[in-house]
Amino acid sequence: MQAANIGVDAVAKAKDGHTIGLTGNGPLTSAKFLYSKLPYDPVRDLRPISLMASSPLLLAAAAYVPANSLQELMLYARNQGDKLNYGSIGAGSGAHLTMELLKSQSGIRPVHVPFQGFAQVINAMIGKQVELGSMVPSVALPQAKAGKIKVFAVSTNSRSTLLPELPTIAEAANLPRFDAGVWNGVFAPAFMPAAQASLIAEEISRIVRMPEMRQRLFDQGWQALG
Repeated sequence: MQAANIGVDAVAKAKDGHTIGLTGNGPLTSAKFLYSKLPYDPVRDLRPISLMASSPLLLAAAAYVPANSLQELMLYARNQGDKLNYGSIGAGSGAHLTMELLKSQSGIRPVHVPFQGFAQVINAMIGKQVELGSMVPSVALPQAKAGKIKVFAVSTNSRSTLLPELPTIAEAANLPRFDAGVWNGVFAPAFMPAAQASLIAEEISRIVRMPEMRQRLFDQGWQALG
């Protein structure tokens, strides 16, 4: 998340009146609680303009894990205790926090192993270094279709229109309060006038709701918002 924080800070300090940024939710939400010296304040220094798209994360396991349903996976994980590992794309990422939320609500105890990206997490699963992880659909689904990993459920508290056949963690693991997901949005320095931000928001909404744009986002595992 550190690289994204640097980008958000650059937008927050821009003075030209024309700079806007696009980021995932981490630098605007959890970063303030994870970094003791964050160089910007998401509330004070930024003006939110528009959401772009949202996505659930998929709970995934290595292909060799002996489970074919979420119930079987949770039972296996409980029995294994801290002998299992899970991979994420870094401390504080949505993938990391989603798994920690699952641990806190379910009682499973896999150990966190951070990687630089989802490709490295997949490779670690194939190489039997980690067994579990949560990841965006655009990464998980091609690997699942290739038989390299298994996907079990979506992280949001309602089924995703992207993957209606997959249950939610909340329903399949009997964790009714479980809800996690990722989104990305456009923002500007705090001094941008509200009227200017509103015009940009209207244009973003028009673009992301165009059928071809909605389909392109959908194909990559995102649900258009605007």
